[in-house]
Amino acid sequence: MKLYFVCSDFFNYDKSIKKELERIGYNVELISEYPFGGKFMKIFNRLSFGRLNFVFDNYYKKKLESVNEKDIVFIIKGETLSDSALDKICSKTKRVIIYQWDALKNNCNSRILLRYPNLITTFDPLDSSKYGLKYKALFHQVESFDSNSYKYKNLPVSFVGTVHGARLKKINEIETFLINQGVNFFFYKYYPSKLVFQIRKIVDTRLWGVDTKNVNFKPLDYSKYKEVIAKSKNVIDFPRDVQAGYTMRTIESLASNTKVITSADIVEGEYKLKGGGIYHLNEFNKAKFNEFLLNNNKFIFEEFDSLKLNNWLKAILR
Repeated sequence: MKLYFVCSDFFNYDKSIKKELERIGYNVELISEYPFGGKFMKIFNRLSFGRLNFVFDNYYKKKLESVNEKDIVFIIKGETLSDSALDKICSKTKRVIIYQWDALKNNCNSRILLRYPNLITTFDPLDSSKYGLKYKALFHQVESFDSNSYKYKNLPVSFVGTVHGARLKKINEIETFLINQGVNFFFYKYYPSKLVFQIRKIVDTRLWGVDTKNVNFKPLDYSKYKEVIAKSKNVIDFPRDVQAGYTMRTIESLASNTKVITSADIVEGEYKLKGGGIYHLNEFNKAKFNEFLLNNNKFIFEEFDSLKLNNWLKAILR
């Protein structure tokens, strides 16, 4: 039996998942969703709403030609799989699992994928309810949860993330407030393409008049990212408006005993938290923000073990 793992290169999560699958005992072949064309192929494919997927058909035919009924095909997102490619996979094996770690509105291929709702598990509870899909929150790769680790954290607040939409203006506002308060912070503002960002600065009114000089065009190394979260007392998260699922940043932060400041409209009980740990940043109320930032309240993340990558994979592939 072999496991064919189809995934894009996203902050090296594809390689981390492959490594963990092999540790569990699977013989894994990693298949990149975007084997050629890089960032621009992603952009063109997404703008075409998956109409360019036919250019990947021969690639998938070659990569998956040896699949048999005993094998597993594990797909994360599945942006570049045409309907004919998916039909071919499902004709070879019934052991097909498709996981969505983004909202379906952000998947240019959702129209085709939703032909197979029984194969899909999603991180988004609204998509799960709307389309009748299985639900499973995202995973984390934190080895242990130490409820006393908070006192060893020396970074009051951090933000690491892409600055799409209106996010840059919001994070700049918070940054200015922290500077005025004399609060130490680490912000890593990232955008995947310098050229596209320069174009967006012209055409996107949300970026007009916004300070863009501190934007980075190279992603922060994952080991550095984990180090930042581990050292942070608070992590800021601005998920996309179209998604309702708990982001990877939120899951990894809670698992690192780090409080989360988020703009997501969520209910703390859904995180299975005891003792707080989340501040809802629906509006930037400086007094409430500062109070949460500085408090040392401890919390318990009850889903720590079930969302460990090892256990998460076992549940997804069950």
